[in-house]
Amino acid sequence: MKTAALLLVIPLLNVGLLRADLGTSLKDPQIWQRPAAEFVGPQAGTGLDWTSTAQSSAAMNPRTASETQLAGLPILDGMMLASNETPARFQFTFYNRGDSGDLTKPEFGELIAKAREAINGWLGTSPAGEPVRNQSVVRTEHLLWQLPHAAYYLEWSFTDEVRTQNVPFRAEFLRLRVQPEADGPQLTIAQRNAAMRGNTSTIAKPEPDATGARIIKNIPMVDQGQKGYCVVATAERVFRYYERDADQHELAQIANSSASEGTSMDEMYEALRSLTSRLNVKVQEHYQLDYQALRRMTDNYNRLAKRDRAKTIDIRTFVSFDDIYQAMDNERLVQARVEDRSGASRFQRDVQNSIDSGVPVLWTVRLGVVPEPNTSQSGGGHMRLIIGYNPEEQLIYYSDSWGPGHEEKVMEQDDAWAITTGMYSIEPRQ
Repeated sequence: MKTAALLLVIPLLNVGLLRADLGTSLKDPQIWQRPAAEFVGPQAGTGLDWTSTAQSSAAMNPRTASETQLAGLPILDGMMLASNETPARFQFTFYNRGDSGDLTKPEFGELIAKAREAINGWLGTSPAGEPVRNQSVVRTEHLLWQLPHAAYYLEWSFTDEVRTQNVPFRAEFLRLRVQPEADGPQLTIAQRNAAMRGNTSTIAKPEPDATGARIIKNIPMVDQGQKGYCVVATAERVFRYYERDADQHELAQIANSSASEGTSMDEMYEALRSLTSRLNVKVQEHYQLDYQALRRMTDNYNRLAKRDRAKTIDIRTFVSFDDIYQAMDNERLVQARVEDRSGASRFQRDVQNSIDSGVPVLWTVRLGVVPEPNTSQSGGGHMRLIIGYNPEEQLIYYSDSWGPGHEEKVMEQDDAWAITTGMYSIEPRQ
């Protein structure tokens, strides 16, 4: 996939803008004084749409973002952050490992060079100096084009080859960041950690609505696109909710996510834990379907199977977690989980405690066990967000990182517990 990925990107570098409004707007000297709403929606021609009703950020749909180009560069995804109803920053991704596949070190260097040349032509000037190395969420390098009204950063990141540890070179992402002013001096580690704490003032404890539902609103949508980035896309949504600056490509680099396989269920919690020191957050595990929990679930299932004179399950004969689930009858599996009243009660309690505190729950599930009419994935493991509950009607409200139409969905509490394989929360450190 290495050569193919490069061929998909490089031949388009000299193509003209498909949406001229985006390129001209980003060079407009009045860009930071214009209403942010002018850059959003079909009439704007930018491909950006609001990610929540708070209108603090807008993003491109990665499934259609390739329709937009900037400086002749095809865009894989993009976003705008807004403050006081005006733009505060724009960011557009030209390459990422998840969508574009792997590149060798020479191929990645060639792509950076072609992007530099394309931006030179678009802005009509050259970058100020040679590449500079920076460390924030991940280590990046950048070139800076400084115009009177804005700073344009071409940023890229890669994982170094470490032959002694059998770690190969890996290109991560290439993006353009546009903001009113250039970055200030490099922060000390203490200053950087302080800046990474997130904004706890954005944590809103939900009040019950007329039906008794308590739902956390204004969690920004992040669309993982076609790649298996549900873990890092879901984590980014939580960081954006806290007004913490981290995106799924940076998180995928830290968590070593695979575009095709995502992050395995066994690695999900460790992937989240790996973010804590760099992002100065705390991660709590509320529940994980480990071996002992799997044994209890299987014992309940087998008791019901014997009652029904159906085939029982011996988990010692299976190689993988997926194989065990596939061998089970879904209806009987749901019943076995529901009859685990202590587990179901703990699930309900943990959800209610988190939501009542204004903290969404990162929720790993097994899809395909219960019917879900509005889903982009028919089976297998997945991570989503629990954003609310209704104690009177025994409902769980949740959201998937699949873009528009998946912001707020609802499921019966028993079904939600039946498909649960893990529950986690991320909170900024105080």
